[in-house]
Amino acid sequence: TGRVEPSSSSHIIVFTMVNLEHTYFLTSVILGLYIPIASPCGTNYGKGPPCKIPFKLSGQIYFSCTTKRTSPEEGVVAKCPTNVDEETLEASKKDSDWGVCHTDCPMRQYKDNSVLRSDLSNLSSSFPDLATTFSIGQSVLGQNLLGVRLTAGAGKERGLLKPMVRLIANMHGNEVTGREMLTHLATVLVKGMSRDQRITK
Repeated sequence: TGRVEPSSSSHIIVFTMVNLEHTYFLTSVILGLYIPIASPCGTNYGKGPPCKIPFKLSGQIYFSCTTKRTSPEEGVVAKCPTNVDEETLEASKKDSDWGVCHTDCPMRQYKDNSVLRSDLSNLSSSFPDLATTFSIGQSVLGQNLLGVRLTAGAGKERGLLKPMVRLIANMHGNEVTGREMLTHLATVLVKGMSRDQRITK
């Protein structure tokens, strides 16, 4: 399940409300090996090779496609690598090893309630020492309003005077971008814990 030894000096709570309807797939790195959680996302309208996510580009870790590999002629196009060093996660520098991300890639579509609940539950069950989900109540339509707590020893009670940050998104039903960003941030922080020094610190 990819356990890591987190720092106990920080505490983050991410609130998210859930409501639209699409899905994406992620891969995870466990002990330095690529292990798919579900079907990987594709390139070139679903007809090219699969994306390798997560990956590093010049040492920075990515859990979604990037526009940093596009040329001025192409404009702003989300791309992902199809060839990654499995030990370092560093993406290939060759243009032929990059493809245009398909709509099934992370951050390319909005997710519905059931997919968001599933993603957050999978995150907390795969990394119980770092993440735990909870409900802050229900919406007027009876939807469960989920939160995820990210911290070392996530299942334990917060220590007195332990620093805390609370991030809230999707206050209104039509504000979906913030919700997508926060759920993706939670994924990046948890899955990047042992892979990126900036996160581990």
